[in-house]
Amino acid sequence: MQRFHEAQVVATKACEDHEDSISAYISTLTLSDNATGESLDSGGRLWSRSSSSSPPSIKTVSSSQAPVTEALKKLRDMEKAIDTLIAESEQPLQTLDKPSICSQVFPLKSILLAARTLQGNLCSIISRDSSVRATKSPIEERLSAFILKLKNAQTKWNKHLGVLPEEKNHIPIFDTGECGFTDMSI
Repeated sequence: MQRFHEAQVVATKACEDHEDSISAYISTLTLSDNATGESLDSGGRLWSRSSSSSPPSIKTVSSSQAPVTEALKKLRDMEKAIDTLIAESEQPLQTLDKPSICSQVFPLKSILLAARTLQGNLCSIISRDSSVRATKSPIEERLSAFILKLKNAQTKWNKHLGVLPEEKNHIPIFDTGECGFTDMSI
């Protein structure tokens, strides 16, 4: 369960980093005094002429490689999370028994949910850069194969659940000796 928690933390961090990079990118698209320099003229740059003949200097915006670097970092983090999930599920998948009672939950359900969350996060990483695509593609394939393996195990588990007799809800009968009742069945 510890590995699942670690994988979830890595996936959450990757999502937060992704949101931060999107915010940073959007902020570079917005002109502001920080990006174009402050106007000292009353009425602002559009309504008055500057007394100096030189145009205002535009400050350099972050490198165009920053989103690519950020995407590659997120992909590395997600790959580590996938490795953790696969390692965590390896032993339980090999020793997975048939359910013994009808209400028994698939033991790898939390890992399957974590893998699906990672798959959603992986889909959110979109880039036209070839290095991002080349890195992302094998990770997607590996994660899809892992999810398929878990789904197959869950399907097999559910088939075994279908042949188990249903549990009857028995109300325990207690003889308290009060009021002379010895049989409290309903």
